[in-house]
Amino acid sequence: MILLAGLGIASVCSASAQWVTVGPEIGINSTSFMERYNGVDVSDGMRAGLKVGGIVDIAFTRHFSLQPGLFYNMKGAQEKYVSTTTTDNGTIRTEEIRNDFRINYIEMPLNLEFKLGRPGHGHFIFGAGPYVAVALNGTIINANGSSIILPSGRVITTENDHSSTAYIGNSVDDDITPLDGGLNLNMGYESPMGLFVRGNMGFGLANILPQGDSYNYIRNWGMGVSVGYLFGR
Repeated sequence: MILLAGLGIASVCSASAQWVTVGPEIGINSTSFMERYNGVDVSDGMRAGLKVGGIVDIAFTRHFSLQPGLFYNMKGAQEKYVSTTTTDNGTIRTEEIRNDFRINYIEMPLNLEFKLGRPGHGHFIFGAGPYVAVALNGTIINANGSSIILPSGRVITTENDHSSTAYIGNSVDDDITPLDGGLNLNMGYESPMGLFVRGNMGFGLANILPQGDSYNYIRNWGMGVSVGYLFGR
C-alpha cells in the first residue's frame, strides 16, 4: 500500500519535475534469511544472486529525486546442520545436512534519493525507501552427508543430493508466501554523464513463512552492489 501510494505521488509529481531520466541497473546480491522457530533464532548462511532491471529518476531539484524501479531479483539462503556422536567402541559418526534455498522475485522499490554535489559535477548519492516483491519460482537443494570413522581408522562416507521445486503459497504445506516487502538503503556515486555505482541493503519486514507468527518467521535480508546508467543527462 505504501509503494502504490508512492507510485501515485510519483506519477503526479513527475509532471512538475525538472528532470526525468531512465536507465538500466544490474548488480549482484548476497542474501540470507532471518529465521525463528518456536521462539529460537536460527543463523543461516549467505548465497549470491543476480539483480537486473531498471529505474526512473524523477528529479525535483538537483539534490532530491524519487526513484521507482522494477527488478528481477534472485534471493535465498543456505542452512547447515552438523551433529557428531561417538559410540562406546570409539566409532565417530558425523551427520551433515545442507539446504540451499533459491527464490526468484519481481521486485519494485521506491527510493527517495539525496544527491550531494555541485551542478555539472559528480554526486554522492544516499537513498532509502520501501519495496514490495512477488515470488515467481524457486528451488530447494537438499544435501545430506555422513562420515563414519571406525576404531581401525577406516573412514566411510555417504552423500545424497536432492533438488525440488519450492512451493509458493499461503498454506501450511507451502515453503514460502508469494509476497515480500521491506525497506531499502543505498549509497554510492553518480558521474555527470549518468553512470552510477552504489551499494544496497534490504531488510524484509514481511513474514514469508506460511501461517507464521512472531515466534515463527522467515524474513529476507541482504546486501549487494550494482552499476547503472541514466539516459537523458
